Amino acid sequence: MVSPRETDPDREGELAVEGLVEAAFESAPVGIALLTADGDLVRANRTLADMAGRPLEELAGTRLSWVPDAFSAAFERALRAEDGQSAADADLPVPGGRRLPVKVRIEAVRGRDGATLGAVAYVSERLATEHGQAGERDPLTGLITRAELERRFAAMLAAGERGALLRVDIDDFEAVNEHYGHRVGDQVLISIGEELRHCVRRSDEVARVGGDEFALLLRDADRAGAKKVGGAVMAALARIRFGENRSLEATVGFALTGEGENRSGHLASLLAEATRQRVSPSEPRVAAAGPKSPR
Repeated sequence: MVSPRETDPDREGELAVEGLVEAAFESAPVGIALLTADGDLVRANRTLADMAGRPLEELAGTRLSWVPDAFSAAFERALRAEDGQSAADADLPVPGGRRLPVKVRIEAVRGRDGATLGAVAYVSERLATEHGQAGERDPLTGLITRAELERRFAAMLAAGERGALLRVDIDDFEAVNEHYGHRVGDQVLISIGEELRHCVRRSDEVARVGGDEFALLLRDADRAGAKKVGGAVMAALARIRFGENRSLEATVGFALTGEGENRSGHLASLLAEATRQRVSPSEPRVAAAGPKSPR
């Protein structure tokens, strides 16, 4: 008998594996859904919830009626296929009436007797080159490019919408590459992209407009809103760590559409204006969490 103070190595190993599986599921870079044989969604990870723009708790227990027909058809094909696999391209509906181009891969889960128990769905966002818009996304960070930001900015103005633009310049980024190498520099850029995405709404746009320059297009945002997001950006980037626990510093500026020179509707003039109006580190911002290291 194992005394209360003794530990069971086998049980400790099982718990470690369970913890690893749980962490891998939640932090996977693609959306994952566990489905019953009837199409009920048993569980989804946070990546899928973020892609769908829906709270995680809302997805559990739902049926496939909220996903595109292509998704449902792939699910049915996987259940019938001999190898239990199927794939499809689909446009996932997200809040605001928009659709997110995704790739869906379904793998049926079968018991030892061959009976279908359910399925696992893997959902990933289709890159621009996969849905006919070459050059839309930066291959390293996955953010949209400057050219694509210009297109979306023009479409926003054409629709009569207004907003604000934040320009984010990473200070002395070349020193990161020089002292730690381009591999670390690339990981830092990826982390920057992830943090910037978390600072905005799904209706906003985040772009990499240069080597160490980024821009955030905030729809229907005023001066106070732009400065608030700017403060959140500075706090988020300060949490990134690299090298010997080094942190990043960034210069963040903002400009409002439809003001002064920006009435021309040119993104270049908006970016230039954003270099003249700086966000102060003392601006109201979200509370900072603990430091984050590039993955």
